[in-house]
Amino acid sequence: LIINGDIDSAFKRLEEWYPQVLKDEISVICFLLHSQRFIEYIRAEQLEGAVKYARANLANFLAHKAFEGLLK
Repeated sequence: LIINGDIDSAFKRLEEWYPQVLKDEISVICFLLHSQRFIEYIRAEQLEGAVKYARANLANFLAHKAFEGLLK
């Protein structure tokens, strides 16, 4: 699913099959999946959607030093 760019389905499957993986909403896995979803918006040339998605989902990671450098 991830290789095909279907990040929303990847989130759904992880929630179904391995809910403990997504319990921590600021985990590395969540960060990487949200980042990939952002990239998929860019690839589809949906820039407005990418900005909205980043503000709603990636902004949460700014407060954590581990992700700060990657986001900037």
